[in-house]
Amino acid sequence: MTRTLLTLIFLCAQSHSFARENSDSTNRVTICGRLSPANKAPEIRLIENYQTAVPHLQKERSVKVISSADSFYVSIPATDSIMYFRFLNLPPFRTQNTYAVKKGDSVYITDQKKVNGSKNAVNILNCQLQLDKVYYSASMQGRDTLTFSQNLLALADHKFEKGGLVLQAYAPTIEKNFLKLLELNFYLRSYSIFYSVWKRDGRADKDKLDPVRVMNTLVYDKRLDVEQKIWEVSDKYIEYRVFLLMGYFELTSKGTAIRTNPYRKAFDFIQTTYDGMLKDRMGSYLLIKSIQRDPGILPILPIAAETMTDSLAKQTLMSAYHAVRPGKKALNFDLEDENGKTHRLDDYKGKNLVIKFWFTGCTGCAQIKNSMSVIQQKFKDDKSIVFLNVNMSTQKTHWIEGLKSGKYTSSGEVNLYTGGLGIRHPLVKYYQFASAPQLLLINRRGIVYSANPPIPFTEQKTVELINMIKEMR
Repeated sequence: MTRTLLTLIFLCAQSHSFARENSDSTNRVTICGRLSPANKAPEIRLIENYQTAVPHLQKERSVKVISSADSFYVSIPATDSIMYFRFLNLPPFRTQNTYAVKKGDSVYITDQKKVNGSKNAVNILNCQLQLDKVYYSASMQGRDTLTFSQNLLALADHKFEKGGLVLQAYAPTIEKNFLKLLELNFYLRSYSIFYSVWKRDGRADKDKLDPVRVMNTLVYDKRLDVEQKIWEVSDKYIEYRVFLLMGYFELTSKGTAIRTNPYRKAFDFIQTTYDGMLKDRMGSYLLIKSIQRDPGILPILPIAAETMTDSLAKQTLMSAYHAVRPGKKALNFDLEDENGKTHRLDDYKGKNLVIKFWFTGCTGCAQIKNSMSVIQQKFKDDKSIVFLNVNMSTQKTHWIEGLKSGKYTSSGEVNLYTGGLGIRHPLVKYYQFASAPQLLLINRRGIVYSANPPIPFTEQKTVELINMIKEMR
């Protein structure tokens, strides 16, 4: 290890003197520590643009880590008063979670998986680690029980109650507003059970109204009514509230005699229930996430943007509109196939592309496999049309397993991979694809023909997609 690195590690461990001697330390976040022989250097990712509260603008960027055989060090300029990080291969942090750190904090991770450093930073991170233990300490057994939705809600209540005890214990040592932020973030994680309630659509519940009751309880939960200065520094608040409303109105619309549009109802609910920045941020994000679920949403985006006073919400909505509307130049991509060869959009100049986005384990992706095979056969003699499959699985082995299974793809298609980024890949985020399967049509001039064409779940939709491909030619 170099003398410089040794000095940096020592200074980070002695964070109080580090703060006094480094005049720039108050505008940075410093993370360093020792590695056990069994561990390699960690990967540390900064969550950028979280403070916009517009989730699809968020991106994760790996920061440069200085490391040696047994130590690592990273110091990052603080762009915001609170910053979020994801730690990979760095016990005791969990890869699937993000962790909030305050500007000016410095922490030292020992090889015994303990957090040392400035008192404030230690308390904040240890509190989040204790909340991790609460969250993962219990899970629901018997996922096919007849009271599935109610049991999930009871489990979330139990976790949040236990998490409250942790927060209460740390109250004397953590600044009040930051503690409120940690409480909000833990609430959002605990009650994310609504995703399971929504996606199962009440199939496991004896009383089919149970999922609606649970979702209704969460939609109107007063614990979500927090001050703007708290929610705008949460990295999950807007996303949670919007998807909760989408799920709620989807479930309620399925039980009505007259078919209603759940996403427009959710948007109207936002307009009449909230105000100010919260209304605009939620409305903008909901419309963006509805584009792929309802093609009729796209034309109303510029109309809705005109009613918004929050400049970021308006700008974000119009950026999404221009990205997916027909006639826009397609975003270039850089993806590898199963043999490691890189494919770019420019490689397909003069070709009409039918691009399917899928992931291994996706039921809907398997359901459209035969329909896509029929469509491919329909155009097998047209050399101007190329079928690409873009896999969004987060593990390469899962992608390969999906290819070998034959459940999702057919021969004659080009198979590409998002490199483990999944829905966080720039190509996927650009076109607002938050679920699968999705289709994208790009014509021979590299122009988006449709970013939300019909998905061939039915014979009618298959015919519609075939006609659209013919028109694209």
